[in-house]
Amino acid sequence: MNVTRRSFMATAAAGILSPYLLSPAQAQAAGSVVRTKVITTLTSLDPIYTTAYSTRNHGYMVFDTLFGLDAGLNVQPQMVDIYDISEDGLTYTFTLRDGLAFHDETPVTSEDCIASIQRWMQQDLVASKVAPLVAGYEAVDDTTFVITLTQPFAQLVPAMAKVGSNVCFIMPARLAATPPSEQITEMVGSGPYRFAADEYVADARAVYVRNEAYVPRSEPASGTAGGKVVNVDRVEWLFMDDMAATSAIQSGEIEFYEEPSPELLPVLEAVPGVTVGVQNTVGMQMVIRPNHTQPPFDNPTFRQAFMKMINPEEHLLTYLGDPELFTIDGSVYPLGTPFNTEVGSIHYDPEGAQALLEEAGYNGEPIYVLQATNIASNRIFSTVTAEQLRRAGLNVQVESSDFGTMFGRALANEPVADGNGWHLIHFANIGPDMADPITSRALSGAGDYLGWSTDEEIETLRADFLATTDLEEQKAIAEQIQVRALELGFYYPGGTFMQPNAYSDSLTDIVESPVPVYWNMGVNA
Repeated sequence: MNVTRRSFMATAAAGILSPYLLSPAQAQAAGSVVRTKVITTLTSLDPIYTTAYSTRNHGYMVFDTLFGLDAGLNVQPQMVDIYDISEDGLTYTFTLRDGLAFHDETPVTSEDCIASIQRWMQQDLVASKVAPLVAGYEAVDDTTFVITLTQPFAQLVPAMAKVGSNVCFIMPARLAATPPSEQITEMVGSGPYRFAADEYVADARAVYVRNEAYVPRSEPASGTAGGKVVNVDRVEWLFMDDMAATSAIQSGEIEFYEEPSPELLPVLEAVPGVTVGVQNTVGMQMVIRPNHTQPPFDNPTFRQAFMKMINPEEHLLTYLGDPELFTIDGSVYPLGTPFNTEVGSIHYDPEGAQALLEEAGYNGEPIYVLQATNIASNRIFSTVTAEQLRRAGLNVQVESSDFGTMFGRALANEPVADGNGWHLIHFANIGPDMADPITSRALSGAGDYLGWSTDEEIETLRADFLATTDLEEQKAIAEQIQVRALELGFYYPGGTFMQPNAYSDSLTDIVESPVPVYWNMGVNA
């Protein structure tokens, strides 16, 4: 991967064994190990309680899913062996495959699946749309269960397969009985790895050990579907900064480096035995979410002005350095997804922004931009946005912290006037999370997620989208939703980009997936 980027550093510090890591002797005793620098610390261990990507990724290690998505984003059975949907679309019958057991050695049953689905439906935005339509659940026997609806909902199985938070992870019924507003207290799943709770250090590492009892599917691994074959004894997630990780991969102390800052890629590309490549070939979308509850962003005219102040090419070129790694098209649906369209898209227009700014009556109020300094994309995107808004004449203050603190502050949504509120937050969301009007949390008009955008017309259109299975009708509705959402400034879609990872050549069979997965992966001796 040879691309031109801004020069950040000529060399990296020599590798020094980090306190995050096991000693070589410990690693040898532990058997085959994959050590990875993950994107950020775990804000929670409960993947239903939070939508944080780090916790979602943890969920895939410990828990299993009824369905998965292959590399082509096609729905495939996972824990399910066979399923049937009645002709009228009201009755779903699922039969589990043989050999499913939780880490506490109890079998996975229909009751566990029903309880897990019910908890997930209380929390997930897509699943919450079907919850009111459920007429009942029935455990026919230990391995077969039925969900009956009052009206068809074509997105039920795709929702169970989706990789975006919240994922429909299956856990024991006793844990699934925990209200989703509370965190589960045990990590007991049926997935390919067991969580080593005694080795977990919140700000340093999380350790996962091979689930010897796991029975993988027979199909080849593909995305979050297929055979989740575990070829290593343990996976260690290490929470460290980019410089420490760059040293660690040079010295062989880690094998996988999730989402290194692109400023460091020239250094990593020059390290013998290290490859820089992309596993998420679906891509990611830069997202800027304005807080609709806080002035001046509670004014639709001000939000329209803001949308015209943003030049996403500057964000992505600053972050990636290589224009071949991104595409700007102005759609809320990422490039390559079925509903991608240019209709109604908003583009950089500084003169138009100034006219709208005057119309909105902006008087120099401070604009608070949240920034996570420990995630390169967030750090750079928020910095560039702040610079662009300042050039447009806004009084901008960047509020910096680690991701966990930033996310907690965002969710609290305290008033700006009280000194701890916020106006703008940035994300790098995987393409499947933004691919349609239902999956995309940013397109909700119900005021139920970060930004708290509300619009009855959008919600009516989303209901219409759910009510039809005709692709052309869905495309027409998705187009109307895009036009309306961009007109109201629901969020700024900043283009589709590819995010490289770095990994040791000692790793084999890394699975191509929109989310990082650690099954199928092997380590050469």
